[in-house]
Amino acid sequence: LQAVSHTFNASRGQIINGNSSAAKKTAIYLMKKRTGAINKEIGALFGGISYSAIAKTYQRFSEQMGEDEGLREKVAKVEEKLSLVKG
Repeated sequence: LQAVSHTFNASRGQIINGNSSAAKKTAIYLMKKRTGAINKEIGALFGGISYSAIAKTYQRFSEQMGEDEGLREKVAKVEEKLSLVKG
């Protein structure tokens, strides 16, 4: 969430509460793609979104990225920041 927050210039609360839709969708997409969290866990983090809504958000966002180069670049920036994080 921190990398998404920085890239989209949105607070964690704005992302979780959906005030920044692109940032929220990016966070959901990357959590599903890069973590072992299941849809139910991701949904709980975002205020109780259903597991099926998480799956649909991921699918639609993946399709949208295929059509929108600017969005792909923004997601790539977030992923670059994530690759610099040491765990």
